[in-house]
Amino acid sequence: FKLILIAEKGTVYEKFPTPLINRLEKHFVLTETVLLDWQKEVLIRLEEWIKQFSNVTDTNASFKTQDAFVGFQNDTPASVIFQATKQLKRQRLFIETEEWKAAVFNCSCEILLQMASPDALIRLQRTVLAEEAEELSEMYFSEQCHGSIVQFLQHHLQTHTVNSDGLLIQVTTHSHLLSNVELTQLYQCIEIEENLVSCFLLQEFDTELDFSNKVSPAFSRDPRDKLLIIQCDSGHLYGDLIACARYRVDDEREKARLQRRPGQGTT
Repeated sequence: FKLILIAEKGTVYEKFPTPLINRLEKHFVLTETVLLDWQKEVLIRLEEWIKQFSNVTDTNASFKTQDAFVGFQNDTPASVIFQATKQLKRQRLFIETEEWKAAVFNCSCEILLQMASPDALIRLQRTVLAEEAEELSEMYFSEQCHGSIVQFLQHHLQTHTVNSDGLLIQVTTHSHLLSNVELTQLYQCIEIEENLVSCFLLQEFDTELDFSNKVSPAFSRDPRDKLLIIQCDSGHLYGDLIACARYRVDDEREKARLQRRPGQGTT
C-alpha cells in the first residue's frame, strides 16, 4: 500500500499539519525540470517576454504578472511551452531548428495572450513592448474573440480543426453564470442539439464520485458532438475545488478515449 499526495507548495506549508509533513517523503516537482534543452532555451526567452509584458513603467500602481495574466503561476510558462509544442507537432514535422524554436515561442505568446486581462493590453503602451501594442491588441480583441462566450466557442468549434479528443477550455469571467435562457441561446448559436448539451453547477455536488457519475455520460461513444459546461460561482474562492473538478474531467475523458476507437466521435 502506497499513499501519494499531490499538492501545491503553498498549501503544504500553510494547511498541512507538521506531523504529516514530517512523515512523508517529499519531492518538489516543477514542469520546467522535464523540459528538453531546446525548450529551456525557449523558456528563457518567454519569461523575458512575460516580464516585458507586465512591467508597466511611469505608474504608482502595483501591477504584477498575476494581474496581467489570469491564473498565472510559476509553472505557467513551462506548461505553455508544452502545449505549444504539442499543437505545432500536429501541423508540421518536428525538427529542432531555430525556425522551430521561434514557432514554439510565437505560439506560446499567443496562448499567454489568451490568458491576458484587457487591463494589461491597455497598459502595454507603458511597457517596453509599446511598439508591439497595436499588433497584440489586434490579435487579442479581433482574432482571439474575448467578447462573449458564444463568439469564443464559435471561433474554436467552427474555425479551428478539433482533434478527436475534443477541446478542454477553462474560462474566467466577471460576468454572471449562464441562465437557462442564455444556455438555450448558446447551443442554438453553436448549432449543437439541446439534448447533447449538459450544464452543471460545481457547488451542487457533495462528493467526487457524484461529480464523476454526472459528467461521464458526456464522454460516451455517441459520435455526435457534445458540449459539457461546468460553472462555478466566485471561482477565486474555490480554486482547489476547480482544480479537483478539472482533474476528474481529465480522468473521465481519458477513460473514454482509451475505450473509443480512433475517429469515433468528438466530445
